[in-house]
Amino acid sequence: MSKSDFAKGALSDTALDGEAASLIDRAVSSLDQKEVAGLDFKGAIDAHMKWKGRLNRYCAGTSSEALDAGVVAQDDQCVLGKWIYGEGLASYGGEQLFKELKAVHARFHASAGQIVAEVDKGNPALAQDLLNKGDYPKLSRDITHLLAQLFVRFKGR
Repeated sequence: MSKSDFAKGALSDTALDGEAASLIDRAVSSLDQKEVAGLDFKGAIDAHMKWKGRLNRYCAGTSSEALDAGVVAQDDQCVLGKWIYGEGLASYGGEQLFKELKAVHARFHASAGQIVAEVDKGNPALAQDLLNKGDYPKLSRDITHLLAQLFVRFKGR
């Protein structure tokens, strides 16, 4: 995926506001340094954007993945979560922006876990509503926005 394809995909997939779009544009323009404090920010954004597709397939019953609601709800199991609780916390734990990312990321995983749990309880329509109309879409956008802000802010450190 090229830098411009990444920017276009991020904007269309997450319907980011103008400020976030500007931040991502600035971040993408310097993705030659895509890692800050041990995190590949582009990879983290891509991975979180892919969750919607994974959850859509799970709700539709077409997923080949066996998702466990308890594991999905844990915010320290994915690459971003491991970074948040490891090197990110050590490097930026006192920064307000980092604290916001940590909190939003935890709520994102709780929301994703709830969606998986509803499918597992036989409520795929409710799960789909949670995915499209519940907290999930906003939390997903917020993670992308916060990651872009963090990247722009800390890339020179």
